[in-house]
Amino acid sequence: MSHDSKLKQSVLDELSAFNINRRDGDFAAAAITRLTSDGSVPEVAISVKPDKGWKTLIGQVVWH
Repeated sequence: MSHDSKLKQSVLDELSAFNINRRDGDFAAAAITRLTSDGSVPEVAISVKPDKGWKTLIGQVVWH
């Protein structure tokens, strides 16, 4: 499995572990933490827009 695939799966695993009753802000903060935790995604490059259970990732990153 490629690094990119592992990162995607890791993010999906992290996000799916969240309870639906979590506040949007908590979910957004956890998503950013997970995305930036391995250093391949700079924290300033991405944001999460939470809205009633839906999360939208916004930003630009360099594709390697």
